[in-house]
Amino acid sequence: MHRSGAYSVARRACAKLDALRNQNPSVIPMLDPRILEELGARLGGIIAASPAADIDKNARALLASFFSKLDLVSREEFDIQTQVLQRTREKLKALERRLEQLESPPDPSA
Repeated sequence: MHRSGAYSVARRACAKLDALRNQNPSVIPMLDPRILEELGARLGGIIAASPAADIDKNARALLASFFSKLDLVSREEFDIQTQVLQRTREKLKALERRLEQLESPPDPSA
């Protein structure tokens, strides 16, 4: 696929749109989805065959390398550790309350 193919599809779509607008200016015409699909496929082919695809691959590899050097965890593991921390805090508060009760002197009036 080459650039002129995508250009011709876009040009045909614009011509159809102009023709519809000239027929009835108050109506907003809808494009045929096949034209948009064809345009997307051709543009995708152009990008895949261009240096942009190599740049995308290289950028992804560079970012993956950068992130692998960092000490990152997945969102799932982060959520699990957050829950563990919450339960640990609750246990610590309960133990602190119990220790306070054990260390406080008994009330002589009771």
